[in-house]
Amino acid sequence: MGYLRHSPRSSSGPRCSDRRAHRAADLTKQLLAFTRHQDLKPEVINLNDLLLEANKMLSQLISEAIELEVQPGPDLWRVKVDPSQIEQVLVNLVLNACNAMPEGGKLTIKTANIVLDQAYIDQHAPEIRPGHYVMLAVTDTGIGITAMVIREIKVRTSLILPAGALERGNTP
Repeated sequence: MGYLRHSPRSSSGPRCSDRRAHRAADLTKQLLAFTRHQDLKPEVINLNDLLLEANKMLSQLISEAIELEVQPGPDLWRVKVDPSQIEQVLVNLVLNACNAMPEGGKLTIKTANIVLDQAYIDQHAPEIRPGHYVMLAVTDTGIGITAMVIREIKVRTSLILPAGALERGNTP
């Protein structure tokens, strides 16, 4: 699950027919930025719009034995993100979920407006400030990760993830 800081600014996006071309260009820019270590360009967007547009692509990545449910939050706040980065994160999370459900299952992608207070932050995410956030949660009914693998992941990612980020059930 990820938290994206709410950004109240608005911007008008391209028309629907142009969005696919823009998304392809953005993904190409992301690949080029990765190889050249260029900065990516965040935009102020409604995450629900991006999620609903990506839904068809994500559906094609999963087997017929996996049910995909997308739950866009009502009146979702706008966030400042690089849309192609969020799409890449979604693709990676969906592929990981598919690997965790070789016999099938349910994959849920949900967005919501949340307010993180100091008590929650002290316990779960001391590196961020209290405030208004947009949550992007991806859950599945897969087999999960063994405690041994979680320990290994924590060792490898200890420099980039906050303590407790890989524990199950850390939702506000």
